[in-house]
Amino acid sequence: MYNSRGDLGLERNGAVTFRCPVLLVVGDNSPHEDAVVECNAKLDPTQTSFLKMADGGGQPQLRQPAKLTEAFKYFVQGMGY
Repeated sequence: MYNSRGDLGLERNGAVTFRCPVLLVVGDNSPHEDAVVECNAKLDPTQTSFLKMADGGGQPQLRQPAKLTEAFKYFVQGMGY
């Protein structure tokens, strides 16, 4: 499915395209850490939560699933659910 996904239609010229809350999660040793930090800098800080998981390695969803679930729970609670 990943290889056959369609374009999201996002504008990458600095225009705000996300109008919903965004949770960005990255592990402390992830090779994509810089890209996630750069993406976080481009998004609206009032709608964006950034989580850098210590001891998460490159795949925090596999190494720290309980911590990631807890972070997601608080993120959803912050939206009023």
